Amino acid sequence: MRFAHIALDVPLPGLFDYRLDAAVEAVGCRVAVPFGRRSVVGVVMAVSDESAVDPAKIKPVRAVLHDVPALDHRWLALLQFCASYYHYPLGGAVHAALPNGFKTPHRIDPLLWTRLAWTGPAPESPKRERTKTALAALLGAGGGAGGGEEAAEGQGGEGGTEGGDTARGCYGFELLRTSPKALLHLAHWREAGLIAPVTAAPLAVASAPALHQEQVAAVDAVTAALDAQQHRTLLLHGVTGSGKTEVYLHAAAQVLARGRQVLLLVPEINLTPRLLQLVRA
Repeated sequence: MRFAHIALDVPLPGLFDYRLDAAVEAVGCRVAVPFGRRSVVGVVMAVSDESAVDPAKIKPVRAVLHDVPALDHRWLALLQFCASYYHYPLGGAVHAALPNGFKTPHRIDPLLWTRLAWTGPAPESPKRERTKTALAALLGAGGGAGGGEEAAEGQGGEGGTEGGDTARGCYGFELLRTSPKALLHLAHWREAGLIAPVTAAPLAVASAPALHQEQVAAVDAVTAALDAQQHRTLLLHGVTGSGKTEVYLHAAAQVLARGRQVLLLVPEINLTPRLLQLVRA
């Protein structure tokens, strides 16, 4: 018999033990378990063959939710550190790190976090289905011509897709901005073999845009503080799309080049995939 040691969002220390199917890989996964009269979501922190509780009193896990990737050992170690450092229940620390949609027993549609691109023949574009035409164009149908360019501009902002073939396709959550029914269309197209998962090519360092004069001045201010080994608070002022992220990345590179560490906060959760590409490049 195997037991899952699960972090639950309750104001109590420690983990809660539940029986687990021996054939299931569950460490780092979300699970649905009974807790009193409720069904709640927890995260499996460890699995073992032993439990300090009488096995006859241990309830089974109702479902292991494999709809999103499991948290790896680095994430689990970080969450344990946070709970210890802030003297906070581990379950509360773990759940604070989960997006709100992951805190319920409902399964998450994997199309939300899958990057998809159009791989079938060019779709027909009847005028009465402009939304579907725009979605197909964002996925790369027809080479992104015609309505696709206009639709892509409508996505706009710092979270949109750009870069031509290197950023071909879209994540499901990006398409929800165009239509709340986007996932229904994606499911139909995937079943019909018209779209398929793709991997976005990372942004090459050589293709990073050159800094303009104001950006260079901002990076120089950070570099000067580093060279002087002074603790300074620097405020970077700029409207959306003015290039603040490039300043952050260049400043971070200066810090790393000096053998120090950088903590980079994501300004918006929807920008996470794009920002990860930039940092890894």
